[in-house]
Amino acid sequence: MKLTVVADDSTVLVDGVHAEIDLTAIAIPNNLHALQWDGSTGHIEYKDVENEDISSLPSWASDCVTAHVAAIAAMEADTLTPEELVRIERDFRLAETDWWAVSDRTMTAAQSSYRQALRDITGQSSFPNNITWPTKPS
Repeated sequence: MKLTVVADDSTVLVDGVHAEIDLTAIAIPNNLHALQWDGSTGHIEYKDVENEDISSLPSWASDCVTAHVAAIAAMEADTLTPEELVRIERDFRLAETDWWAVSDRTMTAAQSSYRQALRDITGQSSFPNNITWPTKPS
């Protein structure tokens, strides 16, 4: 993961995806100008002292990533319809169990029923507002 945090701009980029974050709730150093991380090394630029090379992310940087993920999810939720959100969740649940259906393996009846119930989600009378998700067999 590549990470850039620019404190004065309230900007966080994760793998090139930009989000403006309210950084006041995150315990970043008061004198931080920016953090640059390339996935394995990086540096912290301060406003008033020498820059610092780093080999691991400080804990506050992880908080910035968490806030970024939440901000991006909120933006996507604002642009996706309820139908699209349900289909994304359904597709994720199907993909999670794709390995059950490989050609050298036989699915159990419960596994097959679960996958069929996922495919039938859009046919529920309460779709997309009140979905009854099937229980994944163990």
